[in-house]
Amino acid sequence: MKIFISHSSYDKWVARQISALLQADGHETFLDEKDIKTGESIDASIQANLKDSDHLLLLLSPASLTSQWVFIELGGAKALGKHIVPVLFHVAGNEVPHAISQLLARDINDIDMYFAELKKLQALSKSAPEKVAAAAAKAESVAKKAVKSSKKTFNGFKVGEKVRVAQVEHLTDEDKELSPKWVKAMDKFSGVITRITEFSPMGHAYLEASGDEFKWSTEWISKAD
Repeated sequence: MKIFISHSSYDKWVARQISALLQADGHETFLDEKDIKTGESIDASIQANLKDSDHLLLLLSPASLTSQWVFIELGGAKALGKHIVPVLFHVAGNEVPHAISQLLARDINDIDMYFAELKKLQALSKSAPEKVAAAAAKAESVAKKAVKSSKKTFNGFKVGEKVRVAQVEHLTDEDKELSPKWVKAMDKFSGVITRITEFSPMGHAYLEASGDEFKWSTEWISKAD
């Protein structure tokens, strides 16, 4: 299994550790600083290695969210139909770009879960390649479905219930930092009455008014009459 690690240069130490752990498990990795040699074309190397990789591990951090190269690599991976694995590093759920917000992301503290999934695929590859393809397709399907769970109730709220979004001016800075984090673009839903359409595996609510664009803490909503 070859993993292309996309990251901001500000996060190179973390990217190195991830690369080392993956290599220790027997995987091949692409990391620009170790795999692009002096004088080589950066564009050509990235294109060739993206094409040759099985997964794009996208290290999402405050720095990478503003990195042009990271989004070029993401666009390339999507165009090639690669399996994309977002790993959150000091980034909250509502800060994940909408283009990949429907993918099941792993927090950096839970990255061992991704490593475990790779080990299962690695074990299958020793028996039958077609089983690997089937298992990978199944894992991707399960991951997409897991972004929204079948959970119907959470923290006293239930799917389909009418709720009111808190007035943004009444929220403290501490309130806004609650997971999945209140971002500026959510201000337009301040005070809106809507309904809960689903809960994420983490218990964050999806609201009819905002669709899949944002996840909402149940601390930011109240039951509407």
